[in-house]
Amino acid sequence: MGASWLEVDTLIRELDTLAEFPHADALPAVLRARQLLGQTAMVVSLAGLSDEAQAETEAHDLLARAAVAMLDASTAVRRARETVELSRATRAQASALIAEARALRARDRSRGTLSVGRSPSPVADTTALARVREPAAAS
Repeated sequence: MGASWLEVDTLIRELDTLAEFPHADALPAVLRARQLLGQTAMVVSLAGLSDEAQAETEAHDLLARAAVAMLDASTAVRRARETVELSRATRAQASALIAEARALRARDRSRGTLSVGRSPSPVADTTALARVREPAAAS
């Protein structure tokens, strides 16, 4: 059972590495992996003290499940990191566009105040057409 404990220890170190990501605790896959790894560590420890083949089999089954859970957690953390990076990039792009739009608006306003002293440009009279409904005749 010593080899199995080494596997558990390796998985624990991997989990510690994943937990360094600031948002890891918010990811359900990380929470499941942590819970399953805790159970696995306990079962492997008890199986090491026991001479029963059933305990050994259960420990190996949990080790396999814990390894899969760690792969899921690792994938979830990788995707979360990618999402955070994408969010930062799009936030920077959006901020640049907003700043540019504000600058254009400020330039447009300054033109508006400069043209106040100018004579108004000739504008043709505008005629609006509207449809007026006749009241329905009572029969």
